[in-house]
Amino acid sequence: MLIKNIKNLLFLSASLLLGLYHVHAAVITGQEPVTVNLGSGSNVSYLIFNESTLSNDPICYAWHYDGLLNPLTGTNWSGEDLFQGVLSASQGTDYALSVSTGAYGLFTDFTIGGTKSVSVDPLDSPVWTYWISGGSEFVEYGDNGSFSFEVPSGPWIVSPSYAATRWISNGSYDGWTISPFSYSGAVSDTHYYTDTDGIVQPVTFGTYYGLDPQVIPEPRVGLLCLLSLTVLLFARWKILKKS
Repeated sequence: MLIKNIKNLLFLSASLLLGLYHVHAAVITGQEPVTVNLGSGSNVSYLIFNESTLSNDPICYAWHYDGLLNPLTGTNWSGEDLFQGVLSASQGTDYALSVSTGAYGLFTDFTIGGTKSVSVDPLDSPVWTYWISGGSEFVEYGDNGSFSFEVPSGPWIVSPSYAATRWISNGSYDGWTISPFSYSGAVSDTHYYTDTDGIVQPVTFGTYYGLDPQVIPEPRVGLLCLLSLTVLLFARWKILKKS
């Protein structure tokens, strides 16, 4: 009975470790982000704001949801769903999010709690820059037409399309920063993506020169402690099994 109980506890600890990795995955190199948990469900995707006029540390909204599809639309959960979910769920909290728009509905500034960011002209430079990590994206206006591609997890990339056609997944990140921008027709204005058919696709949308949101997935100290507990339980189980 003792061996059986340790075995069950071992599997429970491993399950908790995997689940908590996704819920508490947001840390930053050199800074500790403010993490705000919103929504409910077994999946979590992150919306990051790293702008000094909003906060000294990045703001990381961890939005929880269920399933692969949005039941209201029947399509993949999108970056727009993530954004609207955070907008709605954060109201009434100390980190209530709101946004202002300018020409063509492009973002000019964000407000978190009682703090409003610097305002930008979306038709000039610098501009608000949309970064993504993990998940996938459908690009409607690639140089050779529309295509889909998988977004690498870990390193951030500037999104070549809109939040409405950016498909989030469990553990994916969306982020916003303010970056200098240019569109001059230079070679650097064209970016290349390997679509889901393995074909390299060009998209010409300009060049962003700013830093990415900096937040990276990495387990917290608490998870390392849980991992150590799992290892000790496994060793104890093996000893008892032999005796």
